[in-house]
Amino acid sequence: MTYPDTSIAHPTDIVREADAPWHTGDVFSLRGLVDATVLIRPLSRHVYASRWSHDGKATAIVADIAVLEDNNHAASLYSQVTIFQPNVVKALCAVLDNPHVFTVAGVVSVIGDIGRRAWVLAPLPESLIPVAAAEAAARDWDYPPDYDAIVGRKIAALRSEKGLPQAALAGVLGVMQSGVSDIESGRRSLDLKKLYAIASALSVPVHELLP
Repeated sequence: MTYPDTSIAHPTDIVREADAPWHTGDVFSLRGLVDATVLIRPLSRHVYASRWSHDGKATAIVADIAVLEDNNHAASLYSQVTIFQPNVVKALCAVLDNPHVFTVAGVVSVIGDIGRRAWVLAPLPESLIPVAAAEAAARDWDYPPDYDAIVGRKIAALRSEKGLPQAALAGVLGVMQSGVSDIESGRRSLDLKKLYAIASALSVPVHELLP
């Protein structure tokens, strides 16, 4: 089995840098799971239009993962991962270019020792795709129609809680204050770069901004 348009037949995608710090509820909690089925969901409704890119080519995709354990029974473990391996990014982009498809399946393995541990991603065997698709449907991983409004309200609440003026956040994002107002009212969509910039300005992880 290989990635589309490649001869890669073995997991080669470093999903998370091995020396990245671990956080409670993050990938750390999944240690010891080897060759487990993983479902990948784009982090943002707009991820298919805002992937990290260089020279017009996507170089990374940020996603959430859910691991299925024990004969594909769902586990309630999630973590954000960043996928960098070029051929895998290309393969995932091909799927994500369909705005109605938000879930991709693969197999994740753990490599390295406790001090330097990383994740590798390989395609999901075709025989397991129906199981993964059913699991994704059961989780209802599509995004709500008021996604932007939900994100905006979360940003507004956190900004108020942190005492950060709209003007200060506008400066971080390189937009006018009215642009922040549009974001907080759900009238403006955010790409990944702005999501991360806002999270950094508010000193919170990105997932706290999402539905």
